[in-house]
Amino acid sequence: MAEFEWDGHFIAGAWVANPIGAESKSVMNPNRNHEIYRVKHSRAIVSQAIDVAYNLSQQGSAVFSQQLMSAFASLMGDHQKALLRILQVQGKPKWEAQMEMQASVDALRFYAQQDMALLAALKAPLTVEYAEQDISLRTRGASAIYIPFSNSLLSFVGYFAAACLAQTPVVFFFPTQTSLLGNELARMLSKLGIDQMQIVYGGFDGLQLALNDERIKSVIYTGSMEHCEAIEKNIRSYREKKVLTQSGGKNAVLVHSSGDIDLAVRIILVSALTSGGQLCSSASRVVVHRNLVQELLDKLKERIFHMTIGPTDEPKSAPFMGPLYSEKSVEKFLRFQTMAQRESVDTISWGRALDSNPTNGYFVTPSVHLLDAYDPASAYQNNVLFCPDIAVYTYDVLDEAIQLVNKGQNYCVSFVGQKDILKKRANMFAAPNLFLNRPTIEWGKWHPISAHTNSHRFQGAYYALSMSSPQVCVTEDGADALLSSVAEYFQRGKHEP
Repeated sequence: MAEFEWDGHFIAGAWVANPIGAESKSVMNPNRNHEIYRVKHSRAIVSQAIDVAYNLSQQGSAVFSQQLMSAFASLMGDHQKALLRILQVQGKPKWEAQMEMQASVDALRFYAQQDMALLAALKAPLTVEYAEQDISLRTRGASAIYIPFSNSLLSFVGYFAAACLAQTPVVFFFPTQTSLLGNELARMLSKLGIDQMQIVYGGFDGLQLALNDERIKSVIYTGSMEHCEAIEKNIRSYREKKVLTQSGGKNAVLVHSSGDIDLAVRIILVSALTSGGQLCSSASRVVVHRNLVQELLDKLKERIFHMTIGPTDEPKSAPFMGPLYSEKSVEKFLRFQTMAQRESVDTISWGRALDSNPTNGYFVTPSVHLLDAYDPASAYQNNVLFCPDIAVYTYDVLDEAIQLVNKGQNYCVSFVGQKDILKKRANMFAAPNLFLNRPTIEWGKWHPISAHTNSHRFQGAYYALSMSSPQVCVTEDGADALLSSVAEYFQRGKHEP
C-alpha cells in the first residue's frame, strides 16, 4: 500500500476526487525524482470552490476565531508525526521541519490567545480619529490565497488566523509541490467540521482563474517574481479586488568590521542555505569588510566542505541541506553558475549537481563567488535566484556598503556587528526588516513586515487587513449644533438653504 494517498479537493467540507474534465498532474518527491501520486485538476473544480466560498460570504457564515484557532492548534499536535513526515518528504531536513512545525503551533496559539488584542491593533489607526465610535472589520467577501512551496505550513497558519480574524471564507490554492501538506491540512479541517475553507490543487493556474472571477474579492499571492509581475501587469483588471503580491528579494548579510566572524559564518549559512536558498527571505549576497573577507571565505569553504547534503525523506538521515524543489530549479541554478564564473574574481565553492546521488533527487552543492564590483546590468547579480548561491562583495567604507546592500529589491538585511553602529545608520537601509546578529530567514516567527517592489506590508494575522475593510458606526450625536442651526433657519421662514 502506498504511504500517501490523495483524498481529493476539499470543498464544502467534502472530498471531490474526480472533477469533470480533469487534467492529471504528478506530485513528485524531490528527494528521488519519482511520482508519489497524481492529482486531478480542472477549471470546473476551481469554479465550484469559489462558488461555495462566495455563497458563504453572502450568507455571512462566520467563524468564531478564538475557538477555531485553539482547536486547530491542538489538532496540529495530534497530527505532528504526519506533518513532520510530509515536510521532510517535500524536501526539508529534519531540523528545519521541526523548527517550522513548532513555529506554526506557537504562532497559532499566540493568535488564539491574543485575538481581541490583534483585532484592536488592526483597527488602531481608525480608533485614534474615531475614539468614541463603534468600529468593526467587515469581510470583503470570498478570498483566494496561494500557498508557497517554501514554509508552506507556517504560511498556511498565518493565512488561517487572518481569515478567522476577518471572518472570511477562503479558497486555498496548493501547488503540486505542497499537495501532500494540503491533503493533511484538509483532513484536519474535516475533523473540525469546517466548511468555510476550501482546499484545491493546481497552483498558479487555479489562482489566475480566481483573479478573473468577480466572486473573489481579495487575492494573496506569494511566489515567483515572474508571477507577481504578471499579476501586477493586469492590476487594473482587478479593480474590485484587493490584490496582494509578495516575492523574494536580493536579501543580504552585511558583516561589519566589529562583527564576530564565526557568528557571521553561521548566519550566512542559515540565511542562504535553509530550504536550499528557496525562501523569500533567503540571503544571496554578503557584503564584508575588506580586512575580514579572507578569513570569512576560508571558514565558509571549510563549513560547506563538511556539510551533509542528501535525502530528507529517510528516517535516519540528518542532512543540513536537502534537495531543490524541482528539476527546473536545478537547471536554473546551473545556468547561473556559468554566469557567475564569468563575473567572479574567485570561486570559493562551485555550484554543481551532486555527483554521488543514488536517489536521483534534485541535489546541488552550494556556491560561493567573490565579485570585484556590483554590476547593475548582470542577470546573475540582480535576479532573485531562489537557490543556494552566495555572491560576496567587499567594502572599505560602511556607507558605501549600505548603498550596495540597497541595490536591487530586498526586504531583509542581517547586520553582523555592534548594535550602536546599526542603530546610527538604520535609516540609511532601504529594507524594512533589519536583523542584528541573526539570520534573515523566518526563525520561529513571522517577519513583522514583508515586501515586494516598493510596497511594505504586515504579515501573519495582519493579512486580515487584505481580507476585510473597516466600518464605522457613528452612535454619538456630534451634529447637534448643525441640526439646530438648520432648524432655526427654516423657522425663520426661509425655504432655501
